[in-house]
Amino acid sequence: MNVGEKIAQLRSKKRLTIKELAQMTNVTSSLLSQIERGHANPSLNTLESISRALDEPLFSFFIPETAMDQLVLKQADRKKIILPENDGLEYQLLTPDLKGNIEMILLTLPAKSESAAEQTAHKGEEVAYVLEGALVFCIDEATIPVVNGDSIRIPPYTKHRFKNETNRNATILFAISPPSF
Repeated sequence: MNVGEKIAQLRSKKRLTIKELAQMTNVTSSLLSQIERGHANPSLNTLESISRALDEPLFSFFIPETAMDQLVLKQADRKKIILPENDGLEYQLLTPDLKGNIEMILLTLPAKSESAAEQTAHKGEEVAYVLEGALVFCIDEATIPVVNGDSIRIPPYTKHRFKNETNRNATILFAISPPSF
């Protein structure tokens, strides 16, 4: 990873000239130019000064661009699970992968349908936020009605399922930790 190239990218992104960045950091234009071209290695103090001037965390100079790209998941690239036994039930993974400590899932639950025939449990804790529609959450022996704007926490190892008893689709956002989907 060429730290100088990264500094040059960030400087250009902020629409700063080398001279302007030099004035902000008390580093000479000549030294900044040499750093950006890979002809000089900046000290830690110089890097800290540059990171403050660019309003970027110091670690951003050392993260390869591909790693930053892996933090973003474009809508067109979402992984989808469509269950054939539940016509129209669609899960979309909103996190780029399952490597982190949390996963985000978007569920479209069609009118007059259920998430599953029977309640299921898993080790992860989840929070469900109703983006659109009205549902009934069945948690253990309880039935809890929720509508758009409501959220509900489901503790680990708690049996649950949810039903859409209305004539409109429902959309639910789930955060699950640890990832278990």
